[in-house]
Amino acid sequence: MRLHYYKKDEMSESDCVSIREAKKLLKENGGYAWTEHYDRDGGMFESTPIVLGNNSKIAYNVTYNRHL
Repeated sequence: MRLHYYKKDEMSESDCVSIREAKKLLKENGGYAWTEHYDRDGGMFESTPIVLGNNSKIAYNVTYNRHL
């Protein structure tokens, strides 16, 4: 499972949003966005940044050694 988060600045709380909404907010307001990857047991095992443009070079070159 993957959850996407957006945070406007370091002092604000993060919001769980869709990847589309995260990119929209990054473009309009700046800030930080990331994806947290969870396995079936509910434990987070990886976090990848969301950037404007093509994320496939970052997120999809990851080879998981766990069954999601």
